[in-house]
Amino acid sequence: MFITRRTMASGGGTSGTDWIVQVGAGGPRVPFAETGYSYTGGSSTFSGSGIATVTGIGGGGGFHDASNVYRGGASGGRNNNNLSAEWNGSLGKISSGSVGGGGGGDGAAGGASSTDSNAGAGGAGTASSITGSSITYGAGGGGGTNIGSAGNGGTGNGGSGGGPDTGDLPTAPTANRGGGGSGSRTGESSIRSNGASGVIVISYDTSDASDAGLTISGGSSATSGDNTIHTFTSSGALNVQGTTGSEIAVTILAVGAGGGGGGGGGGGGQVTSTTRTLSI
Repeated sequence: MFITRRTMASGGGTSGTDWIVQVGAGGPRVPFAETGYSYTGGSSTFSGSGIATVTGIGGGGGFHDASNVYRGGASGGRNNNNLSAEWNGSLGKISSGSVGGGGGGDGAAGGASSTDSNAGAGGAGTASSITGSSITYGAGGGGGTNIGSAGNGGTGNGGSGGGPDTGDLPTAPTANRGGGGSGSRTGESSIRSNGASGVIVISYDTSDASDAGLTISGGSSATSGDNTIHTFTSSGALNVQGTTGSEIAVTILAVGAGGGGGGGGGGGGQVTSTTRTLSI
């Protein structure tokens, strides 16, 4: 259910205000023999006049260190890429097989490798129905392995890891859902995937905007039931035009981008849902 507030127009001239939308880019895949600290996904933000900024933090990049024995899954963006926090990525096995852990999702931690050969699955994402349909965002990517089964991507379209066989390739996460990138086997850093880009979605009661005489534009717009929805898959602005002093309450979903895959899976972006009142 969307939370809305009836808008009222007050006397005065007409004006317009832009609120800035920044959509995070997916973290690039992690090169061989590097940690994932520099391969995080970008944060997605909604900001502007009179409101506190709404932020979905990007997920961390997967790990694959120079000694080839540490293939940790990345932390999800919900915990600001803090590897000691809940929803972190699990460590891969320290073994000759070099098995990757799953990246943390917004809704659950990444899975540990279950044996010395099977990689960990990515953590689950978080579902939202702001668009009118239930979509899961911010899942972690699955870990890669040299000798067993690769880790599946987390629920919500995190990237699935790659296994030891030539045809057992990683799969990329779904674009604009903040999923973590897929891990891959040792020596195959070119096939692991980038993290998925983030998204900003803004919803409000259509009759509230009409009653206040507001014209609202930006992103890709659609209607679902009583609500109008603006979806931003790239950066831009939400423009509100109307009588000075008018206001409208909106629900905002901000999803950070996923981190790039390494030996372990990339972390899913943070999923933030909240309300703000926009005044012009």
